[in-house]
Formats: sequence, C-alpha cells, structure tokens
Amino acid sequence: QFFSADITMEGGAGATRAFLTSGFKCTALLCFSDVLAASALVELRRHGFHVPSDLSVIGIDDLPASAYSEPRLTTVRLPVSSMGYETADAVAGWIERQIVPSSLLLDCGLVIRGSTRATSRDA
Repeated sequence: QFFSADITMEGGAGATRAFLTSGFKCTALLCFSDVLAASALVELRRHGFHVPSDLSVIGIDDLPASAYSEPRLTTVRLPVSSMGYETADAVAGWIERQIVPSSLLLDCGLVIRGSTRATSRDA
C-alpha cells in the first residue's frame, strides 16, 4: 500500500492521516524522504501512536535534523555528493564527447536509530 504526498511537512502529515484512516495494518512506514518521515512522527504522536513500539518509521536522505528528531529517525543515507558528481560528469561527457550515459549503482547505507524496533526475524 502507498500514499502519495508532496515532499513537505504538510504533505507528509496528510499522507499519514490517509494511512491512519485507511485501516491498512503494517509494522513500519517507509517514507520517501526524511521530511515526510518527520511529519509522520509528529502526526502519529498527535493520534496517540508510540514510535517505534506501535509502528516503526523510516526515512530516506539522512538529513542532519534526522539525528535530532524524537525519536531519532532511522533513515537511508544516500551518497548525495557522489550522485551530483556522477550526474554532472555524465552530462558533460554526453554534451562534449557524445558519450551516452549508462546506469551506475552507488552505495547507500541504512542508519539505524530510535524510530524502528527489531522484529522477530531480526533475532
């Protein structure tokens, strides 16, 4: 199940409310960005949920503020600098030397913090 939202605090709050009223049951929310995840944390708290005991929340970005949210946000760290460099290099090569860019896989990492809990499969 997914709920779309603008990548804003308001968008994340609205998507979280849509999730809560949908009746869909799950153990975790994976949000497309740390901004959406931060707003999900706020909205879940407003509705009486405790993260992570009731529901785990995960973001994507590893924004600096994510380490200071309450609870601290588990997130996927993206290699933003490498993404920018590789994109610029590919575009320059395409324009200057007519080298068509190819796909490139960059490493990312999971930063586990307080917004997720272990599952029985983690044992």
